[in-house]
Amino acid sequence: MTRRNFQGRARPGRQRFGAAPLAAVVMGGLTLAGCSRPAGDAEPTTPASVDWIMSPMVQSIERTPSALIVRGLAVPQGRVVLSGDGAAVYATGADPEGRFELRILPPAADMVFVVETRNGQNASPAPYRLLVSHDADGPLALLGAGSPTIRLDAGGALDVIDSDGGAALASGRARPGGLVAVATNGGPPVQARVGRDGRWRTSLDISGSAPATVTVAGRAYDYPGSGQMDAAGLTSTADASGWRMVWTTRQGVGQSSWFPRP
Repeated sequence: MTRRNFQGRARPGRQRFGAAPLAAVVMGGLTLAGCSRPAGDAEPTTPASVDWIMSPMVQSIERTPSALIVRGLAVPQGRVVLSGDGAAVYATGADPEGRFELRILPPAADMVFVVETRNGQNASPAPYRLLVSHDADGPLALLGAGSPTIRLDAGGALDVIDSDGGAALASGRARPGGLVAVATNGGPPVQARVGRDGRWRTSLDISGSAPATVTVAGRAYDYPGSGQMDAAGLTSTADASGWRMVWTTRQGVGQSSWFPRP
């Protein structure tokens, strides 16, 4: 049986996955001063005069007992806004070097936030959404339509398995320049090359909708399959093996991301 991989031709009605779009978004974490407030109370900022608006790049997210701290880069002195369905809208200003730090309250339920830069009446949304689990041990990640998920919280040998209900893509973090052995259902392993960003990705020779055993660097994971992908918005399930998040892109296409427990 011929199986499409993440770099191949997409089936009608499905997202085409690729390895590159979100990789350029994630960079090393920064430590900087500043705070944020709900958008309605935000002080106006004076964005730098530019001919284009750079969409914000989230670099890291940190859990504290009282808040989550989102750090990244945006237009120098521009305004960064996070908004989610049924949630408060948060905003902050970037410093003269474009660095920002945004504090948000821990959500009562799993949330997917839109991240964007605003410059006057213009807005530039990021090519991903920020996933924040309400579970203190749950995943924090960047979800991209048709792109591999970038996990930002601590993971194990395997960070995430993404699927559009057909193809499946595994990804994780390891020593830059090394190789990671990945096998499915006891089959022969493939060697995934770790990039300079410390992340690796490889297509899996399985149907993303079906459960499978995925072994990464000698550790076996029980992948539960992509689940039902016809519901709008975000649906999440959790068990002893991990968290499965199914969300809908702006094009109305379902995408599933399974995060194993570290």
